[in-house]
Amino acid sequence: MVALRVSLLPCALYSMRMPFTFQSALTYPLPPPSTIKGMFANALFLAERGSPLDHLDCIEQALVFASAFASAPIAVKSHIVRLVRLDKKGQTDALPREFAQTPQPITAVAATEDRDLAQRLVNALRRAPISLGDSESLCSVVHAELCDVQDVTEAAPVDVAGYFPEDAAAKQLSQGTLYWVHEVCHKASELVPYVFPLLQQKQVLQPTAVRVVPASGVRVLRIAQECFLVAEGSEHG
Repeated sequence: MVALRVSLLPCALYSMRMPFTFQSALTYPLPPPSTIKGMFANALFLAERGSPLDHLDCIEQALVFASAFASAPIAVKSHIVRLVRLDKKGQTDALPREFAQTPQPITAVAATEDRDLAQRLVNALRRAPISLGDSESLCSVVHAELCDVQDVTEAAPVDVAGYFPEDAAAKQLSQGTLYWVHEVCHKASELVPYVFPLLQQKQVLQPTAVRVVPASGVRVLRIAQECFLVAEGSEHG
C-alpha cells in the first residue's frame, strides 16, 4: 500500500457547501472524502483527458480511505454573496453563504494499493488547477508526494491526525467536532457522521489531534508520522 499526501493552500476564501444547508450554505472547514475524490478525478481529467466519470470510478474503487487535517486555525464566517432587486417594494434574493479561511495549507491524505494510480495523481496534481468545492475556491498544491504506509499494531490509545468515521472509535478520549459527510460522489449515498480534528472557539476552529481507542476491526495506519483510522470491509474514507 502507498499513501498520497497533498498540501493544499487556499488562495483566498473557500466554501464547500454542506449538502443539507440549501438556504444557509454552511461550509465544511476541511474537504470531506467526496470532495477529495472529486478533486483527484478532476486533476486526472485535466492532465490526461478521457472521461471524468471514468476517472472518478477508478479513484473511488482504488482508494482505501481519504482524510484531511489542518495545520493552522480556520476562521468561518457567513457572508451575503449576492443582492438583486426583484421589485419596487425592495424585495431581494439575498442569500447567505458561509466561507472559511486559513493561513496555512490543508493536508489531504489518501491510500491505495495501486501505486501507478497514486503516481499519476501526484503528477496531475502538480500541474492541474485545483479548487476546494466550487470553482471560485481556488487553491495551490504546495506539495504532493507518495509516502510509505505502516500498520500500527500496539493496543494503546492513538492520537488521530485526520478526520475519521465516528463508529471507527470504540472510545473517544479527547474532543473533536462532528460533521455529516458523503464518502463518495459518483453514486447516491447516505451522509455519514465523521469526527473532524477541530475544536470550535467562537468563529474559529482550532486544529487538534483526537485521542481514541479504535473499534474492533479498524486499522490504524501511520503515514508520515501521523495516524489515521481505516474501517475494514466498508466504504469509509
